[in-house]
Amino acid sequence: MPVAVALGGDPVYTYAATAPLPDQMDEYLLAGFIRKKSVELVRCITQDIEVPSDADIVIEGYIDPSEELVLEGPFGDHTGFIHLPIIIPDSM
Repeated sequence: MPVAVALGGDPVYTYAATAPLPDQMDEYLLAGFIRKKSVELVRCITQDIEVPSDADIVIEGYIDPSEELVLEGPFGDHTGFIHLPIIIPDSM
């Protein structure tokens, strides 16, 4: 399965990627609406995938879907923080 990871570009892409949108709505449509300007997309060099033209770095490659999955984590939420449980002693 071909993949492309676009790093950098307009900060609104980060919000649009994490916004709670309906499944059929494209994140770039929301980003363009917020910017009041369409997101210009360009085709990757080695993949048949489009990425924003203002991306600073684009990593292209493949993922083998038959590869065994590996559990990773703990994961942070979209704000970048990991919320660990808070333990309050009974003496407080």
